[in-house]
Amino acid sequence: LTGTGQAPGVVSQNDAVVQSAPPKELASGTRPEGSGPDSKLAPVVVTPPEKAPAPIVSAEAAAGNPPMSGPSSTNSISNPAPAATTLDPLPVAMGKPGGSSVKPKTASQPRSTGNLPAALGSQALRAAAVAGNPTAQYEIAHRYATGKGVKKDMNKARIWYQKAASRGFALAQYRLGTLYEKGLGVKKDLGAARIWYKRAANKGNRKAMHNLAVLNAEGGINGNKPDFKKAAQWFRKAAELGLTDSQFNLAILSERGLGVPQSRIDAYKWFALAARNGDKDATNRLETIANQMDSKTLVKARMAVKSWKPAPVNLSANRLAMPAGGWANARAVAPARATVSEMVMQAQSMLMALGYKPGSADGVMGANTRQAIMKFQSNEGLAPTGKVSPELVARLKAAMG
Repeated sequence: LTGTGQAPGVVSQNDAVVQSAPPKELASGTRPEGSGPDSKLAPVVVTPPEKAPAPIVSAEAAAGNPPMSGPSSTNSISNPAPAATTLDPLPVAMGKPGGSSVKPKTASQPRSTGNLPAALGSQALRAAAVAGNPTAQYEIAHRYATGKGVKKDMNKARIWYQKAASRGFALAQYRLGTLYEKGLGVKKDLGAARIWYKRAANKGNRKAMHNLAVLNAEGGINGNKPDFKKAAQWFRKAAELGLTDSQFNLAILSERGLGVPQSRIDAYKWFALAARNGDKDATNRLETIANQMDSKTLVKARMAVKSWKPAPVNLSANRLAMPAGGWANARAVAPARATVSEMVMQAQSMLMALGYKPGSADGVMGANTRQAIMKFQSNEGLAPTGKVSPELVARLKAAMG
């Protein structure tokens, strides 16, 4: 990382490229998105493992959307990822339990674009975003963040990333984590950054895994003491998925024995894999490591490289799926069918708004949620099954008005 006090030698996913003055012991540098690591370790040979490690390198930036500008920190806001499930928007109007239901609008009526300016994009894009399509919400956020068609506005970008992230959209969760980490459009909050990175990482977003690892390498959970064990775990997950900078950083930790057993074979393996992906620093470190091994150990290390296979990448968590022909030619973007967890979360939110007590809107079907559903169903003259279904969600929306 550049000038953030991180463990020397670890690379981060910087989205903005603004150089800050790093401590003297850290090697620093900046890069545009997609061009390579931001800062890397000094040669390991001279630094014993017990000393402060070198800075970790920033993860490769995916090609696509241009980088956002802002203070340099751990991560970069990467390209869109998944076409996550789409939900209809949660109504805002409040109502009382047992209130009369209102018939939903017919599909033939024109879809609302809210107060989104036409300069943001097509009517289909704006209407889909207002209707709760997380892919469209992500696109709106990205356009505000990069000033595409409108004046750049990181606060509005954060709002729309938040909308998509709250619907489980992994790439939006990753970018929202970046905004919290850098304080772009929102007050800087590393705790919130960790939360959103972890949510995206658990869905399979590689860059979120990497940035979560960097945060742990910088200061652990409490923000003071580095947690290299957790850092190594997340670097490994991303490295196994083929993320170059995570491979480089895992090599660094393996070389120094930080968070993992010290192993020149593992260090050689991960440097070699990063070098194979075009990382010049990894290529230089690879030669140094090779010169430190005897012939038998070097053969084992080369076999480890040869036998390595990348783990399958969850494309829906790492790439943005656009409508056929793009948003400019999109006619209508029908909301995708929600998952059970998403329907539960949506039902919980509306039940709370209507005055019922399902507990928190966490997507988990517990006893309080079942009781709240049954009470709502009874008040509406429905069979009190206590189950969540698309029909229940539609009925709740109608009751909201």
